[in-house]
Amino acid sequence: MTRIPLLLLSLLAASSALAQQADLRVVPELFLDGKARIGDIVPMHVRVVNDGPDEARNARATVSVAPGMFIVQAEVTPPFAAACDASGTSITCSFGNLPAVDRLIRLNVRVPAEVGTFPIASTITSDTTDPNPANNSAVTTVETENRSQLWVYLTPAFARVDPGDAVKIEARLTNHPATLAGNRFTLRIAAQNGTIESIDAAPWQCTIAGATAECVLDAPASFCCVDHPLQITVRTNDDPAGGETRLAIDPESEAPFDVFGPAEAIIETHRHVVVTSTADAGPGSLRAAFEDVNANCATRACKIDFALPGPVPPEGWFTIVPETPLPAIHAQRVTLDATTQTARTGDTNPRGPEVAIDGRNAGEGLELHANCHAVVRGLALGNFHASQALWMTQDRQVCTSFPLQFEDLVEIADNHIGVDPTGTVPWPNLRGLRLDDAGGVRVTRNVISRNVRSGVWMWRGSASFFENTIQHNGASGIFVGPEVDYAAVQSNAIDWNTHMGVAIARGAGRVRVRANSMIWNVGLGIDWGLDGRSPANEDDRATEPNAPALLSAVYDAAANETLVTMTLRSAPVATNFNGWLIDLYANGGPDGDGEQFLRTHELEAVPQGAFTVKVPGNHEGKWISATNTRVQWIVFARSGQPRTDAFNNVGDMTTSEFSNAVKVVR
Repeated sequence: MTRIPLLLLSLLAASSALAQQADLRVVPELFLDGKARIGDIVPMHVRVVNDGPDEARNARATVSVAPGMFIVQAEVTPPFAAACDASGTSITCSFGNLPAVDRLIRLNVRVPAEVGTFPIASTITSDTTDPNPANNSAVTTVETENRSQLWVYLTPAFARVDPGDAVKIEARLTNHPATLAGNRFTLRIAAQNGTIESIDAAPWQCTIAGATAECVLDAPASFCCVDHPLQITVRTNDDPAGGETRLAIDPESEAPFDVFGPAEAIIETHRHVVVTSTADAGPGSLRAAFEDVNANCATRACKIDFALPGPVPPEGWFTIVPETPLPAIHAQRVTLDATTQTARTGDTNPRGPEVAIDGRNAGEGLELHANCHAVVRGLALGNFHASQALWMTQDRQVCTSFPLQFEDLVEIADNHIGVDPTGTVPWPNLRGLRLDDAGGVRVTRNVISRNVRSGVWMWRGSASFFENTIQHNGASGIFVGPEVDYAAVQSNAIDWNTHMGVAIARGAGRVRVRANSMIWNVGLGIDWGLDGRSPANEDDRATEPNAPALLSAVYDAAANETLVTMTLRSAPVATNFNGWLIDLYANGGPDGDGEQFLRTHELEAVPQGAFTVKVPGNHEGKWISATNTRVQWIVFARSGQPRTDAFNNVGDMTTSEFSNAVKVVR
């Protein structure tokens, strides 16, 4: 066999390599037609093409930007097709042996904060002969301009008020990226169906002409951004039929500009329906008002006001006595506000409302089924012997007339339910409140007392109870049914109820009961399962949390502290962000549940064995009890602030029953 000398093989290989050809080219593609705002980040592509016929050995592409520019980010498509080395002002990508395909280098380049034209150079090379090297390099340019990118923000973007009310709206104009000094910004402001009363806008210079205004700001030296807020006070139209007032802002700049973001605020005014008569029916009656809102308030927010003419009756309040049940309200957004009577004729009943609805003849109480917005405020509701005084449902999933808006409110506030307007004479209803709610009812500052059965009865949904007096009811103060998703019972006085203070059926979800005052309820203050005191669970993560087991309470006179020793057996409900809040209470006797809230002790982990909690002050002779609220934190308090300082909306919480009580000794 003939052998070919090694030197000859090397020469043949070199000759073959010289015979290979790869026609390479680069095609830069700059977005935004080659124009950019000063200081902006510009996206671009550099397409690397091998038109063949052979592969390009050791192919390399380099992209270099002009001084003052900076490559912020770069990647190659498809991924892992090249290794790139960036220095900030240039980037080199090595493709190895590049076949006859395209590769795409994606770049983000920050342009200088000055007006000018700036080149970006692209080059492709390889060790393979290129028959057309003229297209191996290309230069594209970016032209920067003093162009503003204006963002307009208005807060609130939506509001709901009474006709003729004034509303403060904050306007904020931001300009990003930087704009050169010497530019002037102008805001042209216009109110539709309203007037502009004032603008607090320094350093803007503003002039107002009724429903329009103009504000001007000159850009200072070394100028970056406009972010000076303006407080605009808008007076709505006083038409009692309601409507909308709109505030529009149109920004301008001496330099070229683009505008982004919302530039209009909408202020909705209630359609007012006024009660002027205590008669059972007819013009101005409460019955006529209910019929009116059902007929005319399907697509607008309505408010039932009370403007009963004087003189005020000797007892200090007006009483409406329906002869038959009032019609249920089904309008989507309704406010029933009897505090307007106080504004009209004065605070003639300092102990409570100035308007009462006596149901002795009607039997059936008020029904409010307004899914989007439902408020009942400032009424005394009593003597509805056949039902609850107020039945409210609220299902935000079927808020069909118009979209759910952030200012929609579902609230029962400042009412007397089960007692007369003084709060001293029983006007018992069968029940006080019935709540069937899927979105959240807020029950605040009510007196719910002397009802034949429970003060509050809810079967499903969610609700919160704050600062109410719930006492002397014939069943429980608050009954929480098995389909309730969430309930918060906090800072209430829940006393002297015939059954439990808060009765919670098995199956109820997250129920937190914290910082209330409870005394002399016949059953437990908090009863999970309606079966008396529950024994500790071996693993409580799938049930309500276990209560602490209190061992002793000793007063330390030197430190003026009461030291409460306890154990706790409780499991976390999730992998991360768990907590346990131990609320401590002082009681007058061993059977007290939580007469006086003392303090909260926060745990990030459950201690092994006994631990001691310090309570400020001398509680010698009192009986200490406690609850355990198990938390899966969602929102943390501000840095340095204890999470327990913010009781509301900081996590998913469930509270145990009360612990045993121990007497404080010295």
